[in-house]
Amino acid sequence: GRDVRTPANKLLTLPTEDMAMAVALEFEIQDLTILPYTMPITSLAVSAIDQLARSDVRKSAINDLGRVLRTDLVTFRSTDEDLKKVEDEVWGPLCEWAEKRYKTKVRTDLDFTGTEQPDELLQAVVSDVSGVSDWRLTALDQVSRVTGSCLVSIALGFGFYDGDQALTAARLQEQYQADRYGRVEASGLGGHDVDHSDMRTRLAACWTFHRLLPRDK
Repeated sequence: GRDVRTPANKLLTLPTEDMAMAVALEFEIQDLTILPYTMPITSLAVSAIDQLARSDVRKSAINDLGRVLRTDLVTFRSTDEDLKKVEDEVWGPLCEWAEKRYKTKVRTDLDFTGTEQPDELLQAVVSDVSGVSDWRLTALDQVSRVTGSCLVSIALGFGFYDGDQALTAARLQEQYQADRYGRVEASGLGGHDVDHSDMRTRLAACWTFHRLLPRDK
């Protein structure tokens, strides 16, 4: 068939045969009008080629991961004892995994205390993500933006979490509130179900994208 090009007119050249097959399948299910939201793997690949391949965008993405880490979602604990217990159960193992991976402490504290992570952790994480390919960094960047957590993103990217585990960690507080007070269903303004479905789709796509990539050297 003919060559496929990105919006920036670059060839859509993919790093593995498995990813090429996934992208081909996404194109195959399109009709006369292409619907980008039904092509999450293709969208990530295009972002890697058109955006993250640029040195300035790559640098910005790495810096953004470090910025999110400074006040990472999973490092704050609620003053509500019941919610804090759930946070400790779900987020505690993630923080412990990060401490082992980076050999430094992950600080946790109560909400709104302004706690920031130690420079040693920031430097270790930035060094880690600086060594990955543009392809993997694309998914790391998207998960961090979607969840508000660099730690959830690297856990998904480096195999500690799958998509469902990342979703549970990222939406822990919203799910707790929904379980206690009820779910706001979809309406013209959206709702918990819409937010949940959107994030689940994005995280599942990024998890799959990571698995379709070759190992970083």
